[in-house]
Amino acid sequence: MDATENGRSSDSRKVRELQAELALLRERPDPAELSRVRAEAETWKQNYQAVFSQINQLTTQVEELRQSATELEWLRRDRATLSEAFQSITETLAQVADGLAPLGLPAKKLNDADGAEHFSKAAQAFYRVSTAALTCPPTLNVDLRIDRIVPFYETSGLAGAVEEVELNGNNYQCTGWATTRMVPNIASLVAVFDDTGCLGYSYPGQPRQDVVAALTGCNPNCGFRVPLLRHPKGPLRIFLIVLLEGKAPFALMLPFIN
Repeated sequence: MDATENGRSSDSRKVRELQAELALLRERPDPAELSRVRAEAETWKQNYQAVFSQINQLTTQVEELRQSATELEWLRRDRATLSEAFQSITETLAQVADGLAPLGLPAKKLNDADGAEHFSKAAQAFYRVSTAALTCPPTLNVDLRIDRIVPFYETSGLAGAVEEVELNGNNYQCTGWATTRMVPNIASLVAVFDDTGCLGYSYPGQPRQDVVAALTGCNPNCGFRVPLLRHPKGPLRIFLIVLLEGKAPFALMLPFIN
């Protein structure tokens, strides 16, 4: 830009000198010399116009570069925002994957190379679990009593009990334990019903060493806590729902200890 400005000043000065020389020639006309000076003045005028056009182009380019720099800065900020959003989405998907791990699916993060297929399987499994919990699958015709829990578990591999239904703040919650024998491709959850429908469900996942000591081969993390979505209307019925891969789910009604 500096070199261009210097060239522009030099060309402008040369034009003025030629114009002054042309004025002198007009006082003492010499047709040949006058024609030469006119031609040279026209050439320098064209050069000056070309330089002026180049300056305008450079000015436009400089302005475009400034706009590009501004846009680049915004893109950098947006990239940081998008990076944070992507990290948040990745963490959320990972939490979803972890939450669906008890359904018998491979413990794999959803942002793997085959994440789309895994997410599809996880979504189908979640739908299957939700349907089973909200509608309650066929219930085993078993009146499970407290004094029969251990023998029933030894023959069926299923057991559980409701220990407490208490008011926690403004909502009720049910606590207890429910387990299946630890075998592949079985998942379980606990669902609570009243006369109006499903009040909530949850996966057993709290450690219960007392249950492990009494039931051989059971899931050591079989304690549950199910927050209820609303106050119950009528007697509660709490089920251990068993999901077998490739088969229809079924349920076992759990007895109340108290």
